[in-house]
Amino acid sequence: MAKKQLNIILGVDVGALERSLKGVERRLQRFASNIQNIGRELTTSVTVPLAGLGAASLKAFGDIERWPAF
Repeated sequence: MAKKQLNIILGVDVGALERSLKGVERRLQRFASNIQNIGRELTTSVTVPLAGLGAASLKAFGDIERWPAF
């Protein structure tokens, strides 16, 4: 049985494509780093204060419950 195979060699310069892809990779890494920084900032500026507010609310509730009934 004869093989039905065709091999083609293309003399294509992919250097420009590789450079473009490396540029895209660098931009994506910068973007990921920026998103990570935003997440850290949100954690410290939103989540931590909300947790503090929750703790203060629970303390206030406990204080109110301890007061004698009139």
